[in-house]
Amino acid sequence: EYTMFENHWIISHDHLTIQPKAKIFSPGNTRCVSENEEYFKACTDWMKRGMTLRYTGGLIIDVAQIFIKGQGIFACVGSQTHKAKLRALYEVAALGFLIEKAGGKSITNGKTSILEYVVKDYNCKLPFAVGSSEEIDLISNLF
Repeated sequence: EYTMFENHWIISHDHLTIQPKAKIFSPGNTRCVSENEEYFKACTDWMKRGMTLRYTGGLIIDVAQIFIKGQGIFACVGSQTHKAKLRALYEVAALGFLIEKAGGKSITNGKTSILEYVVKDYNCKLPFAVGSSEEIDLISNLF
């Protein structure tokens, strides 16, 4: 993490890494669990396993928790009525890049990394998840 101080950057954390196992979860767009059975199962499983809910409703804050804690998962899935609303080009791709560079994983449509997704429209919206690799592997059925 870099902090601006008197016109230069100071490194406050030398090496941020995302561990494979998650203990925290942030489920975005939970209104869709009434229509998306797999997402409902994933959210229920996280709670049954005793994972801690870290959800503010703010994408950046919730993903920042993953960096601060060095583990976790953020998922934002959709349904027929409650579509995914995060934009691929300047929200999803940027966070996927940062998470993957720190050793985590990202996933979106087609069960691929966000970094492999071909953006066709600047307003393209995607369901996605980022965070600890083992947790991303467990929820790949959502995509």
